[in-house]
Amino acid sequence: MTDEPHKENRLLTLLFEISAGIAVAISVVLYAAYGPFPWMPHRKWITFATLSLGIFGVPLWCYRSYWHRSSFRFAFVALLTLHFIAYAVYLPRVKEYPPLLGPLSIVLESLAIFTLLAKATRTGSFQSRG
Repeated sequence: MTDEPHKENRLLTLLFEISAGIAVAISVVLYAAYGPFPWMPHRKWITFATLSLGIFGVPLWCYRSYWHRSSFRFAFVALLTLHFIAYAVYLPRVKEYPPLLGPLSIVLESLAIFTLLAKATRTGSFQSRG
């Protein structure tokens, strides 16, 4: 057996990550040089989108082998929907994204998301062994 398909998948993943990083860097430079643009959403929504990508992207990557399970997909979409509804109600009421909300939401939401996804996939990684 050869490891070639595995190496090819790793190479594609690495190329995708490098491309995404370059796209983000170019976007930041263009925004710094010419922004903010009139068509762009307010800064609090950009902050929300960035934090949401991190909060939900990491668990999605960690649990990618469980994506085929309907219980995982249901739990993930339910958590994502709850996240968006909560912020859609909260963010229009504030002028700017509160500075401490980002770190707090990353920690608290990640704890909840990883715990609930572990239960949805029945991996047992977050269950006590007693």
